Amino acid sequence: MKKTRFIISLLTLLLPLAWTACDGEAPSPRPSDTTVAVGADTSRAPDGLDTPPSEDSGDGHVHEFGIWRTYIKPSCTEAGKQVHTCACGEREYEPMEALGHTLSTDPAVAPTCTTNGHTEEVICTTCKEVLNRRQTLYRFHSGDLTYDRDETHHWFHCKTCNQTVKRAEHVMSADGTRCLVCQPAQPTAEGFVFEQSPSGAYAVLSAYQGTEAHVQIPAFHDGLPVVEIGSFSFYSNPHVVSVALPYTARYVGEKTFAECPSLQTVVLGDNVESLGNYCFQNSTALTHVVMSESLNEVGTMLFSECYNLRSIVIPESLKDIGYGMFVNCRRLSEVTFHDDILSVERAAFTGCLALATESDHAYYVGTPENPYLILSGVSDRTLDRYTIHPNTKFIAGGAFSSCENLTEMVIPDGVISIGWGGFQGCHALTTLTLGEGLRHIGGQAFEGCRALQSLVIPASVDSIQEEAFQNCYSLKTVTIHAKVIGTAMFEHCVGLSTIEFGEEVMAIGEKAFRGCHDLIALEIPNHITDIGTAAFMNCSSLTDLILGNGIEHIGVNSFQETAITEIRYRGTEEDWNRIRIDDLNYVLTLGTKHYGYTGE
Repeated sequence: MKKTRFIISLLTLLLPLAWTACDGEAPSPRPSDTTVAVGADTSRAPDGLDTPPSEDSGDGHVHEFGIWRTYIKPSCTEAGKQVHTCACGEREYEPMEALGHTLSTDPAVAPTCTTNGHTEEVICTTCKEVLNRRQTLYRFHSGDLTYDRDETHHWFHCKTCNQTVKRAEHVMSADGTRCLVCQPAQPTAEGFVFEQSPSGAYAVLSAYQGTEAHVQIPAFHDGLPVVEIGSFSFYSNPHVVSVALPYTARYVGEKTFAECPSLQTVVLGDNVESLGNYCFQNSTALTHVVMSESLNEVGTMLFSECYNLRSIVIPESLKDIGYGMFVNCRRLSEVTFHDDILSVERAAFTGCLALATESDHAYYVGTPENPYLILSGVSDRTLDRYTIHPNTKFIAGGAFSSCENLTEMVIPDGVISIGWGGFQGCHALTTLTLGEGLRHIGGQAFEGCRALQSLVIPASVDSIQEEAFQNCYSLKTVTIHAKVIGTAMFEHCVGLSTIEFGEEVMAIGEKAFRGCHDLIALEIPNHITDIGTAAFMNCSSLTDLILGNGIEHIGVNSFQETAITEIRYRGTEEDWNRIRIDDLNYVLTLGTKHYGYTGE
């Protein structure tokens, strides 16, 4: 009873004070609306009046609204909302127009005889949306070329650059009467089953039901170009010995030429861009494939179990040697590589006995000039350290995975790529030195290296796939000079407490540091423009945040589930209001901002 009387008495005292506050001078805004700006003048209303607008609420109280503040930031395509607040708590809202895209155009570049070109690309510099995506236009020689030939070779003479190009040995038919490349057979309509693409723009070869040994696929069907060679279209055909694709073909589907026991030769032509999963799998008679100079995508296990494949040329357009691409091609003895390969994935050359070279408990694949080009795996996974041959350029995916005793690794400067899962699960790895020539780090390359304590990413790295250092629980300090920090790169590195960003870093990927519980203080320098979705989510100890003035976009949930209450920002309040902050970033919208921060 006494407590009830006390509360009533207290309310009796406070209510007149509240009415006085609203009837007299407007007090300061509530803490949730407070921002602190260095040198900012917030005394004027947005319409230029010295006194903010007022209105009678109908009960004698006149609202005294403060200045307009952004409540929901507008984006390029969506409207926002602004709010101003009276001391009594009443709020008014007004819409803010969508900002509209700020377009940047990279003009088209025509290809030449020796260099690729590309189509026009249009990007919004604010939200980074790609409105017109660039597509590669592959280099080409004169379109009216016809082959010249002698008894052993064929070639083109390009009228544009006046060069002899594409000189190669004949790929002879089984009866030895003609070259499948420069003297293709006339196609017939028998046995081919076609259908239209969903758009109706081209024809798809859905099946070959014929019994011909040598098949030349026609370039057109019912007036439509044959662009796609469909999945399973030649699957397990017992008759086909050779197949030549038309110049119109761009896509070859899954298992298209798999399980063909008599198939010896396939000529893809110059314009095929992609080959599907298991495309030639277990065609055990296959000895020769003429690859496309436009090929840029290959599926899983492309030539797996092609026991008689002897040689292959990797076209310059293909940057990645895919998962299990040549697994168990045990007679493969000659591979022609090019200098622009980016990565070699897991099991790409497993079982290629004729290519293998062993050195210091590791297996290598290469060329006669450099047999140590690719480190494909190790012969003993129980060792605590290995020495990589200095001539190595690629560490294949999975090469050192689950070497649980490995404690120290030095990647030579000559290595340019580490494939997917290259050192995954090396639980004892404590010390890692990455070479200055490294360009690519594959997905999960060091995932689960839970003893690793410190790391420096060199500036040469320009490609990092997802989860590269995920679950490295003991990692305490990282220094990053790479331009981009990959998706989930350090996710769940719970011991990470110090992050240093080099001047080359431009963007932080999605979930890059999510769940780094020991991170207390974070400074994002001025040169970083983009912070991805959930980049620092659940960094539960993070209290001290300094943001550079170059930030243009902060993704959804970037700083949620952190302990941040105040943000020190190196730009002005006007700069802050231009940042595109996506949803679910309440710690940023409700936290106190200190603008114009200059501290070090």
